[in-house]
Amino acid sequence: RTVIARELATRLGLVEGAKLRMATIGGSATVPSFRVAALQMSNLHLAAVDAPAFHGRHIGAAGLIGVDMLEERRVLIDFRKERMEIRETRRRAPPIINDDDAIVVSARNSAGRLILSDARLSGRRIDVIVDTGAQTSVGNPALQQMVAERRANRFPFVATELGAVTGEAVPAMRTAIKRIVINGMDVNDLNVSFADSQAFRALGLNDRPALLLGMDALSLFDRIEIDFPNKRVVFDLPDAAQRPTVPRFAANIAGDGG
Repeated sequence: RTVIARELATRLGLVEGAKLRMATIGGSATVPSFRVAALQMSNLHLAAVDAPAFHGRHIGAAGLIGVDMLEERRVLIDFRKERMEIRETRRRAPPIINDDDAIVVSARNSAGRLILSDARLSGRRIDVIVDTGAQTSVGNPALQQMVAERRANRFPFVATELGAVTGEAVPAMRTAIKRIVINGMDVNDLNVSFADSQAFRALGLNDRPALLLGMDALSLFDRIEIDFPNKRVVFDLPDAAQRPTVPRFAANIAGDGG
């Protein structure tokens, strides 16, 4: 969902709407909503929306654009140029990123989220959800159990906390997963925090190993293209010649490798 900071809603004098029940990384919360009649970014006009409201200090911004506003568009994030674009798209439109080292991954849609079609850990399928709204990558308890059973962690699990948009500190365990294969792309030493999150239950992924792939992981690629109508994510692998100070995060490998 697209959300707004309470402070901004108050400053703009927006009319408060119904209370909404929201699933967050911590649990469920009932929050106020405000009617946003129009939202414009450059030449992009977004429809009116009843936006749930959270404190700005917890969401880190004046608001967050949710997948409810992106379902008919594509998002291009260029980490090299530090630029993000929201563009119009159409069915069967070709990818914007067409470099030789780009990996195109098809996905399925669940509640507006794109779940990558072929992701494996130690040969077993897992669900990987691209989540640009998360600062860190988060796995569910089923994935944590799989990692532990298969000794797929790089170092021991350590206790940590995740910050929810409600301000709640969510207990979690953290490690690095040695290797995940996504459609022939080898993702190594991925830092992941594991939590029993309401977000996974809302997506129907609480019983199967699942991973929210956050911005900490996505930012290690050169570019990411997320095309919601075409259910496609394109990963532009980092070029060591252009980014010598950044360790290579992923590599294109031959075959599945799982």
